[in-house]
Amino acid sequence: MNINLRILHLEDNDRDAELIQSKMEMEGITGNIIRVKNKNEFIQQLKNSPFDLILSDNTLPDFNGLSALEAVRERHKNIPFIFLSGTISENIAINSMKYGATDYVLKHNIDKLGVAVKRAVNEYRQKAEIERMHKEIKESEERLRYVNKATNDIIMDIDLKDNKVYWSETTSKHLLYKPDEIGKTMDWWLGKIHPDDLDRLRNELYDFLMGDKEFYTAEYSLERGDGLYIYILHRSYVIRDKEGNPLRIIGTLMDMTERKRFEENLRWAKEKAEQSEKLKSEFLAQMSHEIRTPLNIILNYESLLREEFDIKNDPAKKEILDIILFSGKRLIRTVDSILNMSELQAGTYQVSFKEVDVYANSLKPLYNEYKINADRKHLDFVLNNLCGDTRINTDEYSLTQVFSNLIDNAIKYTENGTVQINLLRDDENHLCVEVADTGIGISEDFRPYIFGAFRQEEHGYTRKYEGSGLGLALVKRYCELIHADIEVDSEKGKGTKFKVRFGTNGFKKK
Repeated sequence: MNINLRILHLEDNDRDAELIQSKMEMEGITGNIIRVKNKNEFIQQLKNSPFDLILSDNTLPDFNGLSALEAVRERHKNIPFIFLSGTISENIAINSMKYGATDYVLKHNIDKLGVAVKRAVNEYRQKAEIERMHKEIKESEERLRYVNKATNDIIMDIDLKDNKVYWSETTSKHLLYKPDEIGKTMDWWLGKIHPDDLDRLRNELYDFLMGDKEFYTAEYSLERGDGLYIYILHRSYVIRDKEGNPLRIIGTLMDMTERKRFEENLRWAKEKAEQSEKLKSEFLAQMSHEIRTPLNIILNYESLLREEFDIKNDPAKKEILDIILFSGKRLIRTVDSILNMSELQAGTYQVSFKEVDVYANSLKPLYNEYKINADRKHLDFVLNNLCGDTRINTDEYSLTQVFSNLIDNAIKYTENGTVQINLLRDDENHLCVEVADTGIGISEDFRPYIFGAFRQEEHGYTRKYEGSGLGLALVKRYCELIHADIEVDSEKGKGTKFKVRFGTNGFKKK
């Protein structure tokens, strides 16, 4: 077997140096052999270059082999060093080995040089590999200790062949056992598992070990040193032999007690919230029924009275009946708004997308409905259809609720001037609806809050305009459900314009 080496050769005899190099080449030892003849050259080469092997004569005019060995060991602890001398006494040979020489070969027995060099280099390389492995193991163990501290978990290493268990240093801290109380067998560990979990865990562990999976996760209760049980999340990795037989299980035990307690509290809070939400929904439904029933009776009688009286010639009676009708519809609208917001907040509101003509199915009917209110306030109420095809894919009820609230607000907050509804397409061919008025406008400070529930710019019993403060909050939620954008442009004292923008086919893909 040929080996390639970088060799430093200390030899002052030219003939011996040539003979040694030739012999090594014959033995298959090649590479770069740097020959030096004195101390200065030898020391200089040691400083400048790394070597795989040092060959040294024992006796030189200004130097000797032991001094050369000492110089090498000061700089390089493990480089193979072979004495190569014509005459070396037994005492010097013993001392050379004592001070760190690898071997010695007499020049008149030069045939042994190849064997000595190969043996020395192989031992050096094996030793270097062992040191490297030891260093890696040490670093790995150190990393493991740091990881163990960082994760704050228990590390458990089970030797299945010898039924031995290694526990990490954090075990005492988490399980509250003294180090000498922690058993080193699987039986000790299994004996600390809660009886309600033990059979299940044994069966799961058996199935895992008899199978071919590498990873295993289990949850169980484990008894601490103080007699209390903690909830454990156990994650494991199994090491198998070539036949797939399990040899070791290495894993971590995480204390999940606090998390489990938090999850239980969260589950309890969720159940209470759901119960509360159910009670609220039942209450609102009941109240809706209790309010709607007498209201419908009142409105029905209002309609009968309107037919009975000659209101065209009796303005006073007409005004009274108008007030009854307006107040009744307002109360029904308030109840509807509260119920709708309740459904939206509870997540029980369901949308049903279909093709809807925004103009014919929504805006035109709303325009006709609200024209009476606008005429009563002597407002210019205008509906402009500025585009051809006004069909989109949307939820009709949600769409109508958006525009109903926007139009209602526009008329409510406008004392004189115009309320205008424009149906148009923007530069990207998206269908848009604008509801603009010349009313009181919205201040810049309040604008960020206009879509909040129960929010009004004026509040309290002295506010000028009535309302629940749910209209725009519902508008925003309905727009989100039908995938429409809404924006507002307003100036206090000059008016407001809301713009609702739909996707090119009526909705935006998420």
